[in-house]
Amino acid sequence: MNTAQITRALALGVVGALATTAMTYAPASAAPVGFDLLALSQDGDFFQPSDYAAGDVFVQTVRNGAKVDAKDEQDLSYSWTFTPFGSSSSVTVPATGDDVQPTDRAGRFEVVMPIGQGPGTYSLKASINADTNGDDAVAEKTLQTFTVGNTAPSGSTTSVDGLAAAKPGEAQDGTVTIEDPNGDPIAGQVFTLTVDHGFFTTGDDVSTAEGALVGNLEQDGTTLTAVTDSQGEIPFDIGIARDGGFDDDGKVAASVTVAGGPVGSGTATWSTADPLNGQVAVRLSPAGEQDGPVNPTLAGNRTFFDVFGLDQFGNPVAGAEIGLTFPGNVGEFDVDADTEDVVSNFDTFGDVAITLLKAGYIDLTGTWEEAPSTVYDANSAPLPKTDKPVSGSLRSSTYEISFNASSFSMGSSVSDTVRVGTAVTQTVRAVDQQGNPIEGYQVRFLRFGPDATNGDVVATRTTNALGEATYSFIGTRRGRAVITAEVSDGNRRRELTGTAAFGAGVRARLAKAKSTTSADRMTVTTGKVASGARVDLYRVVKGVEKLVSSRKVNSKGTAAFKVRDRNRSKKTTYVAVVRSTSKSLTDRSNALKTR
Repeated sequence: MNTAQITRALALGVVGALATTAMTYAPASAAPVGFDLLALSQDGDFFQPSDYAAGDVFVQTVRNGAKVDAKDEQDLSYSWTFTPFGSSSSVTVPATGDDVQPTDRAGRFEVVMPIGQGPGTYSLKASINADTNGDDAVAEKTLQTFTVGNTAPSGSTTSVDGLAAAKPGEAQDGTVTIEDPNGDPIAGQVFTLTVDHGFFTTGDDVSTAEGALVGNLEQDGTTLTAVTDSQGEIPFDIGIARDGGFDDDGKVAASVTVAGGPVGSGTATWSTADPLNGQVAVRLSPAGEQDGPVNPTLAGNRTFFDVFGLDQFGNPVAGAEIGLTFPGNVGEFDVDADTEDVVSNFDTFGDVAITLLKAGYIDLTGTWEEAPSTVYDANSAPLPKTDKPVSGSLRSSTYEISFNASSFSMGSSVSDTVRVGTAVTQTVRAVDQQGNPIEGYQVRFLRFGPDATNGDVVATRTTNALGEATYSFIGTRRGRAVITAEVSDGNRRRELTGTAAFGAGVRARLAKAKSTTSADRMTVTTGKVASGARVDLYRVVKGVEKLVSSRKVNSKGTAAFKVRDRNRSKKTTYVAVVRSTSKSLTDRSNALKTR
């Protein structure tokens, strides 16, 4: 035997295997009494072929039921006997002799199942040689038989019986029967059941301690792999807990089918009416039902809430009579509701609207006085269902706008000099300390230039629901306009400043000048209107522009460039960009190729 190094991950796997079989580990030096072999599978004694992976099946050395390590000189010899379903003939793998596994990890020898043989039963035989002392040999024997897959022929059917109606927290038991096309049961084969809502369960609760809620069932997932009995049947139990399907009407239909197998299914119906246990939840209504941002809500605005009766899993229950109270630190508030009691339903349109008239909070509290309660007694027996009050609450908080903590900004529809005659819009935005838009603030716009307007008030606006106020104008002359916005809440004022430049169009032309063998010379012509503008010259190589020089347009409307010639007699491509000024627009020149 070769002992493999046990890494941390492998060690964890060994610990998991030990826990699975409820055995303790004992060192190989223990007394050589009751030494034996035990076959185990990560997938259990029956599984689908797709569940199998290398390393899933292994043989463990044990002594008196406790796992022990094997000696280095001990090797495992094994073989398989495969019997297809419905056949009396078997195949031995390997056909002659045995496979030998010399490597183990703490006495765990991984064996390879010939899964490619197909569905059927796989019987594992194994033996192990003695150690150097002549001890701990195990003669060949059958250790375990595994049942794998099924051979249900085309046209086989599935029927599901026993499912009916129940409430979340109750288990429904059913039976799947699988028959071939002749109506004969398919017995002793592996099938996987699936449920589309809820889960398979043992039918037992997670806890039966005194005071524990009845109905918290053990959950075994949405698939169940099992072997049909002599009647072709597989019994099962299903349950359900929280499921979004209950949210619209308190009902869910769950289908049990055979995965990838015969056609047929059964349906269980679930309803939250008359739950085992009840609770109350108070929630904010969706944003589409609110007048604006909420929690915190601006004082004076409404906040809409939905009040729900729920079962113990959080599924909605209709018809629960829930009383409302409004504890908090705000003396003045309005409640928009027909009554101080609500009857729970499934919608989210807003059962209650609360308006707090100043900064503070209210804890909207709902109490279901006669909520059902089903719990375990001291003997782990369910007590009869009783009624008891349960409550749920949610805090509604409001704030008042702080002018000094709010933020104000002004933006423009343009970011560069634009042509004379272009319309420009300045937008002021007011946002409070919570990041919400401020509606109703006054904004005065004043403008200086570029025409004869000389600091006059040109518009008075009020911020809208988006917290915005706008002013638009057309620049009729070349030059820069300075726009000032005064934002006020009636008592305090904030001043904002922005600009917009209007200019003439520029046509930039890049032309070759007399060059030398050491330098490329060229001139950019723009016209006198762009006097003082910066001109950037770029060399273009394989479509990529690289800045090589910058100049300013002189009073004659030109800019001359001299650039070192890096490729001698080969042609170089250049392009120039004239930047904008307060009186002229930006422009891009033609591309120029020069030697």
